[in-house]
Amino acid sequence: MPAEQEVAVLVKRYGIPRADALNIVNTAVSVRSNHAKEELGTTLSTRETLRAARMVAAGYPAAAAMELTYLPLFEGTKAEGERSIVWNAIIAN
Repeated sequence: MPAEQEVAVLVKRYGIPRADALNIVNTAVSVRSNHAKEELGTTLSTRETLRAARMVAAGYPAAAAMELTYLPLFEGTKAEGERSIVWNAIIAN
């Protein structure tokens, strides 16, 4: 779905601030772009953005929610491998 629609879904479903929803979706868009360029072996679905939004609604900061939701799906560490690409996307947004 388009990014703006995905943001609206997160805000509506979990009542999180729009800024957090934008952060979650922009990071997912970045990861999806890296996957399309074949830099990552897997991508993120709306299911993962919903999980991150649910954690934000429960009180987690958006970056922590994405770290706990997104990073386990990728190989490596925060310093190397696929996980480092995703980590850099998280901290960039």
